[in-house]
Amino acid sequence: MPLRVPEDKALHQELSIGRALRPLKQHRPNPLKREFDEVATAAALAETGLPDVVTRPARERWLDLALVVDDGTSMLLWRRLAAELRTVLQRSGAFRVVRVLGLHTRGATAPALRTRPYDPDAPHLPTTALSDPSGHTLVLVVSDGVGAAWRDGRMGQVLARWAGVGPTAVVHALPPRLWDSSGIRTRRWQVRTRRPGSANADWAVADPVLPSALARFDGVPVPVLEPEAGPLADWARLIASASGTAVLPLLAPPRGAPVAARPAPVPSTADELGRVQLFRDAASPEAYRLAAHLSAVAPLPVPVMRMVQKAVDGRSDTGRLAEVFLGGLMRPVEPPASAGPDPLPPEHRPFAFTDAAQQALLGAVPLAELVATSRTIGRRLEELAGRSPDFPAWLAHTAGTDRLPPGARPFSTVERRLAARLGAPSSALTTGMAAAQWRPLDGRGPEVIGPYRLRRVGPPGLRVARYLGRDAYGEEAVVSIVHPQHQPYGAALLGVQAEALRRMNGRHACVLLREGLGDDPPWIAEEPFVADRLDDLLRSNTTEWDAHTALGIARGVADAVRVCAAEGMVHGDLTISTVHLAGKDVILAGWSSACIDGVPSPFSDGRPPPTPEDNVEALGEILLRLGGGGHWRGPGHDVYDMPGWDADAWAPVRALVMACLERQNRPTAHEVWQLLMDFRPETAPPQSASSAHEAEAEPEGGQPSFPGYEIDRRLGGSGGYGVYLARRTRDFRKVVIRTAPGAERTLWAEAEALRRMSGHYAPRLYTAASGLVPPWNAMEFVSLPDGSPAPTLSSLLGGGAARLDPVHAATIGLRLAEAVNMCALKGIVLRKLTADSVLVLDRTVKLTGWTDAAIDDLGPEAPTHADNVYALGKILRAICDAQPTAQLSQTGALWREPRLLAIIGACLSDRPARRPTAGHVADVIVQCLPSTQTYGDTTPYDLESADAQLPAEAPDTPAPTPQARPHRLSSRFRFGGKAQRQRKLDLIRTPLTATHRIMVISDMASAERTATTLVLGSILASEREDKVIAFDENPFRIAMGPAGQTPSGLEILAGGSRPGDPTNLAPHEETRHAIAGLSGHCAVVLADIGSFDRGGREILDLADQLIVVTTTSHEHRWSVRTVLDRLEEDGHAELVRDALTVIKRSSETEARTDDELAEGFRNRCRGVVVVPYDDYVATRSDVDLERLAPKTLDAYVDLAALVAERFGPAGV
Repeated sequence: MPLRVPEDKALHQELSIGRALRPLKQHRPNPLKREFDEVATAAALAETGLPDVVTRPARERWLDLALVVDDGTSMLLWRRLAAELRTVLQRSGAFRVVRVLGLHTRGATAPALRTRPYDPDAPHLPTTALSDPSGHTLVLVVSDGVGAAWRDGRMGQVLARWAGVGPTAVVHALPPRLWDSSGIRTRRWQVRTRRPGSANADWAVADPVLPSALARFDGVPVPVLEPEAGPLADWARLIASASGTAVLPLLAPPRGAPVAARPAPVPSTADELGRVQLFRDAASPEAYRLAAHLSAVAPLPVPVMRMVQKAVDGRSDTGRLAEVFLGGLMRPVEPPASAGPDPLPPEHRPFAFTDAAQQALLGAVPLAELVATSRTIGRRLEELAGRSPDFPAWLAHTAGTDRLPPGARPFSTVERRLAARLGAPSSALTTGMAAAQWRPLDGRGPEVIGPYRLRRVGPPGLRVARYLGRDAYGEEAVVSIVHPQHQPYGAALLGVQAEALRRMNGRHACVLLREGLGDDPPWIAEEPFVADRLDDLLRSNTTEWDAHTALGIARGVADAVRVCAAEGMVHGDLTISTVHLAGKDVILAGWSSACIDGVPSPFSDGRPPPTPEDNVEALGEILLRLGGGGHWRGPGHDVYDMPGWDADAWAPVRALVMACLERQNRPTAHEVWQLLMDFRPETAPPQSASSAHEAEAEPEGGQPSFPGYEIDRRLGGSGGYGVYLARRTRDFRKVVIRTAPGAERTLWAEAEALRRMSGHYAPRLYTAASGLVPPWNAMEFVSLPDGSPAPTLSSLLGGGAARLDPVHAATIGLRLAEAVNMCALKGIVLRKLTADSVLVLDRTVKLTGWTDAAIDDLGPEAPTHADNVYALGKILRAICDAQPTAQLSQTGALWREPRLLAIIGACLSDRPARRPTAGHVADVIVQCLPSTQTYGDTTPYDLESADAQLPAEAPDTPAPTPQARPHRLSSRFRFGGKAQRQRKLDLIRTPLTATHRIMVISDMASAERTATTLVLGSILASEREDKVIAFDENPFRIAMGPAGQTPSGLEILAGGSRPGDPTNLAPHEETRHAIAGLSGHCAVVLADIGSFDRGGREILDLADQLIVVTTTSHEHRWSVRTVLDRLEEDGHAELVRDALTVIKRSSETEARTDDELAEGFRNRCRGVVVVPYDDYVATRSDVDLERLAPKTLDAYVDLAALVAERFGPAGV
């Protein structure tokens, strides 16, 4: 469940500061631009009688503003201060143009400017870029004075240069009591100006007490200001006055001469303890106490530091936190592996204490105090669930619909660290088996690799050495490095293993956590697991398997080889020694020998690379050993005898094993897996009392068994189904298992429906085994936070004491309408939808009864979406009838709202065609709900997009108040309810780490294709903060209109080839070059591809997604089906299966329903969107989203959300 933790405001006097800046709201005539003078023109006409036009110089704001933000690591504490200050300055209306730049003050190249603050990859600018000879640029620097350039005088020289040509000032982020400890030291002087807006160098400076003979000011005066209304008001009045006087703190020269930077030695434990002692001596007692509490939570980002500070002393100012942050005890660390490979935003960078410092600080505060702080933070996180401003996190909740990736752990480490301090074990590998496999370090190997401190060494491997390590977050990982004899190609060898693990993605392989292939030595980190080698189990005298247990293991090994082949890989060392059994899961190891996409591993030493047939042969050897063969047992016994599978019923398995071992005509890995899955022995499985792996044994009580799950009890069942409560053996998660003999079809429908719903408004599907005998499905056990089963809606509606309050009931109705609407979008119709099949979890719902679902069923007897809307109306009517009639409050009158009663009545109409859609029902409920406070519009301006404030026109062109981006269209999107709307917008705004290329194709409907490209691109550009480009293959640039930028921010590029020019590339080859060249320069590329000859289809090799556009015309739809057939034949079958089909209605009188139009496409493509007819789109080549019909815009937003599903996760 997503959670955002808000920060307190950094500027507490925004209105007062805005009033303090009013003196700067002055104008000046622009000599380069003139405007019509009505009075002078009228006077001239009256005097001369001639209609001459009289002009005058146009007036404009007299100053431009350059806000320069020091973006060093220490300034992360004041990033919000800079953002809020920027907002106040922009809204003051005092400046013609506001630019925001970053300032680099660390290192030998400092000082330097960046075009964007807090972005190390942003282009650099020289400091002379802000030296405006006209004197009309005000430079305002925000810094804490920690950078080396402040302390050695380099920044003083730069400020003197800026102050020599225009007004310049520094806003000090630290409180005044800490100024002397920074590089920005001050002394108060009396200042007098000679003209408004004059450069600092023109000021007269004198001591406020002593005569000038005794106290002379040398240099250029630069005021240093607090971010408070009083100091800013004094400074603004001084700047705006013709002869003003004020006493201001001015920048003082640095102490002493510059000191050359020397590399810092690696600190020892004694050095760290000495730093803690120095910090305790210099810092305030409150800061030392805060440091102790922070050390219990570390690693942690800046927003969490603020939350801990508020929990400790109730303060929201940054002074105490700055003492800790700048005290030399904290250091940046690598983010946790669960954060993924993408770089974190600056404010989310984690910081930690060294081990010695952390232990010393933890001992300085009573444990009871640390535990109390931990609980306070936990309660605060629970209160903020579902809110939204600043810091993204995840709150563990049993009713949450999202799941963390493998290897992820809870965000807050307070409880874990305190438990470790109290003596609780914290290692995941604490079993006796792990102790035998993982030995303590012997001192001969490394102690630290990358972010991991090594703790144990694993069993020796052929090519790599494995260590058990722990990072700063307490996360354990298996860290692998190559043996010394393989060091020449160690990075390449581990690179093969990392790529193989990425492709396996946790399926029969470990999960890749981190990699450091460029380090010395190179390394990779995997998720730890405890497992037995199949080789050891087969040699053990205590392991006895029956035929069915061996068959279950054989199926797992075959599935692992099948997945490996499907991912384009061949395992180079597939034996019983590289197969591991972790409980009932099969895990393959030794991936550094893999051959990936035909490229052999560096370990091959010139030998022929392994082939898929070699893997099938190795699979046959493993199956032979599982059947009891593969070794000589004495005279009269053949090595190919399989006593474990010697019954007549097992003859097909024995024949399959021998086929794998043949030199020719071996089956594929998929065929082996399929045959093993389909095999059903005629005899009942025998029991084995001494089996070490009882995967198929009957549990006590006569209950059935399911691989990977342990049955707790039977929950009941009807209609021939058995329903069981079970626990997944891998993580002991509670699940519900439904099974019934001969119910393959209905259980398949249930699994397919749950798979499409993906845990939204439905239980999450864990295992689909509808092809087994008996068939079964394992799904989420829907429970409340206390672990009890979620109640049904009917139970909450029955009985007076159990009634829901009106707002809660309306919220449940809204979620139910959204659930029915999502079913319609996914092509699912529930045959039975009642209050008994709705489970209620606080403010949301989950539907049950999926075994009766109709999926993409358009037959005459099949239920329709209108039937589900009718059932929705009945449930809403039941909720309405359950509300108390005597309640007269505003919320009680909610269910007497005429609009709500009207929409419920429409749902219950006898004519299905007149029933509204579930999305319309959700919209009406949202309109009837009482308004609640939201935080979506209060997010401060983002410093990351500061360059977007630069004007696009010449300086002499008047422009309105600059905006960071074109106005978002979120307020006009009408689809679904608020929650559904927010989910779609969050999808569309999903960040991208690489360019995403979308090909929009059609064979005949060229105008519809171009319109789809323009509208989709405009929606993505208006909602995203990065660049979106639409590329038109048409060389004459007439389809999309002229190249340029649309009002929504979409950039349009067109092909430039001309027919008949022999120097030009072929059109399709030029298109390939253009699309490939755009990669890395923008976030999304939409390519309007027209024709479908061989060259056109080759362009699709670059596509990440495919959109197929057609119309309701039978000829056009038949043509698109032909195109899809050709693409599948050309090797683009996967792209076609993941494609989206857009069907544009040709007229308003089209009689066919959306389901009828989508027939034939849903089973071939990932999604289908039917776009209503729109006169505006049909008659124009350029599209303005403001003029689209609401239903047309809603359909294209649905398309954008479906496209964004392939952008990757936003959010977990």
